Amino acid sequence: MTIKTISGGWFPKLSLKPIEPSHRLAWQEAAWLLAAGVLAVSLYSLFHWPMKMPGRHGLEWMAVLIYARSLGRFRWAATVVAFGAAASTQLPIAGIHEPWAALSYLLPGVIVDLFYQSRKDWRHYLLFLAAVSACAHATRPLLHYLETVLFGVHHGSLATGLTYPLLTHLGFGFVGGLTGAVLAALTLRQRR
Repeated sequence: MTIKTISGGWFPKLSLKPIEPSHRLAWQEAAWLLAAGVLAVSLYSLFHWPMKMPGRHGLEWMAVLIYARSLGRFRWAATVVAFGAAASTQLPIAGIHEPWAALSYLLPGVIVDLFYQSRKDWRHYLLFLAAVSACAHATRPLLHYLETVLFGVHHGSLATGLTYPLLTHLGFGFVGGLTGAVLAALTLRQRR
């Protein structure tokens, strides 16, 4: 991906290549990854987007998740972020009352990490990370659908069926993931 500047020049390709995953998790990295998860839930509680579309919080959640995953050195960095978010949903101050809220944060982190580790040559491409983010965020309406079918839990987002919320989650997840990937690439570029 290249970006054309206003003056007409071209930046070199944005790259996420300098960071290779590690099997060791240093306590400093664990702390900032968990804090990123807490930040994601805090943003969910604080942001009240004017659009009333299912999945809109994927803009900030997937941006934080992909940003942290792209900058994290630990092999399961997204899962650690997701664990921080999942744990935060259990605090009363978060104001989240969904039965499977913790799982709806944890599952995308695991999915991002599995995709990230599966194809080392693809994980450096911004659009690949955005597509993975979209798929990971789309697990939320699928979990809501399971809750409805298995336990009779009502979710307003499923009032018209599964297709619309699934598509909006895919879209918001893609945009959020792309934002996080671009921000991570720019951060890495400034570190050089």
